[in-house]
Amino acid sequence: DTDMAGLVEAWAAGFYDELDFELEGQRQTHFRQELLANTSRCYVPEVFQEYSSRRMLVSEWVDGVRLANCTPEDIQQLTEVGAEVFLFQLLHMASFHGDPHPGNLLQLTGADAAKGPLCLIDFGLVANIPLEDRATVACAIVHLADCNWPMLLEAFIDLKILPTNTDRPKV
Repeated sequence: DTDMAGLVEAWAAGFYDELDFELEGQRQTHFRQELLANTSRCYVPEVFQEYSSRRMLVSEWVDGVRLANCTPEDIQQLTEVGAEVFLFQLLHMASFHGDPHPGNLLQLTGADAAKGPLCLIDFGLVANIPLEDRATVACAIVHLADCNWPMLLEAFIDLKILPTNTDRPKV
């Protein structure tokens, strides 16, 4: 019962948006403002709008190591920071970086290390949480933290992550 046509439409719209560097720059600027105002543990590079366009994004250079190339100890520390930042995005910003793979997360080094241990890059894919879903997302986070799997399952159904006819006992 998955709405395949709806999924393809959403993917196509997201794919098109990901190629719009003007939109990506606006998103990056928004995340930069929110995160810099609320945490010292995560950094987002400044976008230089005057040099950017729909086809090109120019932002501040930062020295860092991609998470994919960090030591396991560093990854553990950065994962804690990342979880804190992701929760902030979900609960405070009602939007989140939709592509947080190890290539888009940097451990800042050198002079840039003072900006925070973690840096987010590549805001081509950002998801927004609709107003009507925000309370359910918050509940889902609580259910996950409490290991309350039946209630987490219900939240996923309410959020349309899973179809309404999901075989609950099987899951």
